[in-house]
Amino acid sequence: MALDSSIWNDLYKETAPRIKKKQGYLSKHIGPDDTFFLELFVATGQNIATFKSHKPDSICVGVDYDINLCKIAKENGFMAVVADCRNLPFKKNSFDIIYSNSYHHVSECAKIAIENTLSLLKKDGSLVGVEPYGLISIIGAGIIFFTPDLIMSLFPGKFRKWIRAIKYECKNERVIDWYFKYNFLKDLRQFNVASIHRDLLRVYYCLKKTA
Repeated sequence: MALDSSIWNDLYKETAPRIKKKQGYLSKHIGPDDTFFLELFVATGQNIATFKSHKPDSICVGVDYDINLCKIAKENGFMAVVADCRNLPFKKNSFDIIYSNSYHHVSECAKIAIENTLSLLKKDGSLVGVEPYGLISIIGAGIIFFTPDLIMSLFPGKFRKWIRAIKYECKNERVIDWYFKYNFLKDLRQFNVASIHRDLLRVYYCLKKTA
């Protein structure tokens, strides 16, 4: 059964203003001359809004492989293109900064996706990322994945929708492999890492393109 994409719109509107550390990490990597911004897995466009708050005259575009999420992003006032992060429809050396928070959707080839993404950056450009990869995220994903639907149905309505969405991703998009099969930190360290930080929920990183 396909998942109603509007669930993510409701979830991001509710949670995005509360995740100040996530928005703050993006904000602190925005340089004074950064004008061209690309967000991978744009979903509803909340992170473009963060960038725009710092750079009102910037040119921002988001991509997502979910056509319904791209429609929602456009309804929210953002430019969005349907595309796969492993085969992005942009010229090389086009962007000053690229943001991603969902390489876990392509966990089996995250390294290849990162290589393709870096090629789109201008020299000295930044790939800024925040991914669910902390201990709490790993334990939570395991609990959600292995808990029967009958027990999930006991949660309140809105919370039950969000849990269902996460479980759908873990099962149908193999996001569960992200936590228990692949080593994303090892992949990251094969690139030019400007900064990396991990807490109990996420890993925060910035990769630089130097040539």
